[in-house]
Amino acid sequence: AIAPDQRGYFPGARPANAAAYAIDLLVGDALAICDSLDVEQFDLVGHDWGAIVAWMIAAHYPSRVRSFTAVSVPHPEAFADAYASPLSNQREMSSYIDVFREGGDAGEKMLQGGDVGGIRQILEQQGLPPDAASAHAAVYEQPGALTAAINWYRATHPTMMRGVPRVTVPTLFVWSTLDPAISREAAEGCARYVDGPFRFEVLESVGHWIPELEAETFNRMLFKMEGVTTVGTLGYGISPSSSEYAKGVADSAKQAGLNEGYVNGAFTFGSTNVTPVALAMKSAGVNGVYASTDPNTAFALVTALRENGVK
Repeated sequence: AIAPDQRGYFPGARPANAAAYAIDLLVGDALAICDSLDVEQFDLVGHDWGAIVAWMIAAHYPSRVRSFTAVSVPHPEAFADAYASPLSNQREMSSYIDVFREGGDAGEKMLQGGDVGGIRQILEQQGLPPDAASAHAAVYEQPGALTAAINWYRATHPTMMRGVPRVTVPTLFVWSTLDPAISREAAEGCARYVDGPFRFEVLESVGHWIPELEAETFNRMLFKMEGVTTVGTLGYGISPSSSEYAKGVADSAKQAGLNEGYVNGAFTFGSTNVTPVALAMKSAGVNGVYASTDPNTAFALVTALRENGVK
């Protein structure tokens, strides 16, 4: 997986000029990273402004995109439609953007609320746990970081992007009903601008920060986009002492119609005991696994799975 800090969010890539954050430059950054790593085609995922950049990549460079997942923010044309519609409250929900685009430092002052703690409080009010909110807010305490983030809006008004091509690649769009910045009209209008296979997922009573607030649910959605047709629980905190036990768990998953193993929890077996799990998954026809545990065990498990022919 490639998950870079985008322009403005890292001290070594933080231009002071707002024009340096134009959308074509942001798209160019993402493609240049992939080019530098010799990645010709990829599964693309973007959230918030990252989603806008990703929509532009999927729309303008479809040959580079194997699958595309946009989180929270819909196709720019759908966003602009809702913003312009008198039947939608998108204009009101996007009013903060006008403050960001005012001259001077009005945007910075609005976010800070008198001190840098204001950003942390905003993030917590939107549902982020205190630790996550503090980690995000700490980035904006770096010199020039807050202005750089607002410069994304100063360079491009995200609700007025027109002429964006329709998307033809397989697309998943995930939106949440408690998002304070994206209206239902904008979200539901997204389908009008996707010609390829399209899936729209709605998370009820979830705020804007879907990747953090609904990580497990969101990860399962991503697996579907990458070719795993069904996601489910293979076992939780399992500690197989024999290949028979592991095979029983895997067979149960297969009988339930699952072709992915999802294992989560604290494993008590070492790297020498993960091979029976891998072999059991393979014999049961399981073709993928998501392991959420300590790094060493996860690495051993994934290695064993690959060695035994499990994706």
